[in-house]
Order: sequence, then C-alpha cells, then structure tokens
Amino acid sequence: GPVAALLTAKYALADPIAARRAASAGSPGLYFAGATPAQHQFWFGTLAGALTVQGLLLAAVAGLHAAGVEYANRTLPLLASSRTGRQVLRPKLVATLAAAVGGYLLLSVASLAVACLRVPLPAVWASTVSGPFNVVDDVVVGQREFFTWLNLSVAGYLGLQLVISAGLVAAVALVATAVGTVVRNHYLGFGLLVIL
Repeated sequence: GPVAALLTAKYALADPIAARRAASAGSPGLYFAGATPAQHQFWFGTLAGALTVQGLLLAAVAGLHAAGVEYANRTLPLLASSRTGRQVLRPKLVATLAAAVGGYLLLSVASLAVACLRVPLPAVWASTVSGPFNVVDDVVVGQREFFTWLNLSVAGYLGLQLVISAGLVAAVALVATAVGTVVRNHYLGFGLLVIL
C-alpha cells in the first residue's frame, strides 16, 4: 500500500547516506559506548521532549493571555475605540512571541546546564550522534544504527532539536493568540488549542 511505498522510498534515500558514512575515513566516536541507547533516550527523548512540552504550554498560556487580557479586565472597548489602542496589537504579538520563545530557551538552557553536570567530558559532546554504538528499534527492520541526514555531533544535534522546538513554540504562540482573539474565554480557548 501507500505506507509501504513511503517506507521503501525512505530507506532508498537512506542507503547512499549510510554507504557514505561507512566509507568515510576516521573511526566513529564512542558517544556513551555501551550506554549510548539509554543516554540518547534520556537526552533526546525524555529531557528534550519534556522541555518542548513545557515550552508549548508556555506558548499557549502566553498567547491566550495576551489576546484576552483586555476582555478579562473589561478594557477592550477602551482599547478598540482609539487608533493608538488598536496599534497596540502588533507589539503585543511581538511581546508574546518573545515571551514564549525566550521563556522556552531560558528554561532549556537552565535545565540543560544542570543536566550537563552529568556529562562533563568534551569528547562526548564532540562525538557524532550517528554511530555503531547508537542502536534504535525500528518497526520495519528491527534494530538498526541511528543516523541523521546531516553529520551532526551530539551537541549539534541537541542544538538543532532546541531550534526546531523553539520554532514549534513560536507557531503555537501565534495559533494561541489567534484562538484567544476569537474565543474570549481562556479555558475554552485552551480546550480548543488541545483539540487543534
């Protein structure tokens, strides 16, 4: 069916990358050696996943609050009746994005600083995230070597994951602001965001 065709295409695209990695000179970094799968799951599954969820919640609250604070305080008619009041909406949107993304990055940096105390070895952060020690369970082929489309170090992969998550946080903040503009009740707006 169509799923099989997509998976076949995925692995057909992956074959040249895997062959190029295998033929490249130099030995793969140890990463965490035998503990690599568990450590990879902690850093890129558990920790980064929890930070992303917290960032998305922060973005939802920031967007809904920014869009509905005048309605909740009954100052919306005053704001909407003047040209200056209507011009406040664009800076509020910028402030919402800055608060959501900045809050997410601050939370991430603080959490990662504490978590990095566990791994003070610079060699680990410079190791390639793709390698023979990093094995993942694949539904299609069983256990296979983890690899990325780009040759990324552990630190680079973590940084890329944070950047992508920050983009998701910004998108949720924009959607939350739009939902908060239409739905004036914060609780209903949050419920609608969860459904979306």
